[in-house]
Amino acid sequence: MLGALLLNAAAFAALIYTSLWLQSIGGLSPLQAGCVFIPLSAFSFGVSAAAGRILQTRPPRWVIGGGLLLIGVGGLLLGLVGADSTWRVLVPGLCVLGAGVGMANPSLASAALAAVPRERSGMASGAVNTARQLGFALGVAVLGSVFTARATSVLRDGGSPAPSGPAAALTAGQAGQLIGSAPAQQRAGLADLLGAAYAGGLRDVFLVCGAAGIVGGLLALWLVRAPAPDDGHRSTTEAARSGLRPESVPAT
Repeated sequence: MLGALLLNAAAFAALIYTSLWLQSIGGLSPLQAGCVFIPLSAFSFGVSAAAGRILQTRPPRWVIGGGLLLIGVGGLLLGLVGADSTWRVLVPGLCVLGAGVGMANPSLASAALAAVPRERSGMASGAVNTARQLGFALGVAVLGSVFTARATSVLRDGGSPAPSGPAAALTAGQAGQLIGSAPAQQRAGLADLLGAAYAGGLRDVFLVCGAAGIVGGLLALWLVRAPAPDDGHRSTTEAARSGLRPESVPAT
């Protein structure tokens, strides 16, 4: 359950702030910003499709732990973003992040089912899904505080008289409105300052995500003791995913 919580928090919670950065600072349209995340989806799908059956036969501690470590490395690579960066700086980190998600995500449900009696497989599957949603919700909240703190600090250092207000506006993607409301002669300098503030906040967000992924991977390697799922557990996993009752799956 901890692995599911940390996976969603480390892999997906930062994408909200990344999308806002691409649009409000990078000048991309919503469609263009969405296309930037294609490497994450492609690598996630590719790894799970190409290696999923092989990974399902390995002990979950190595699969989940290794996947979370890759997610952590991907977060650290994303943390290379700077004030002058474009969307291209995100591509290597998104690729590694997607590979980690594709590696760990399919094994979370099977590991939970392997750790409980078959009659409680529905409860285990529900707990994993709950942990996923909780990880995303908590991740967005925590990362929002991290982002705002760093952006406020950069704005204060840049001479902003009331940095908390602009920092909060940045989290809502309102950089364009802030620049447009400034006097014409100040807009260029304000745009540079807001770009530096957003990049600083986003960098801290990615570093926190990277640390969470690495800590989660180490905890998974240490704590997960479920064996590699046998055929019965794999049949139960497939039933849980398809909505069938576990007892309706024929024994193999």
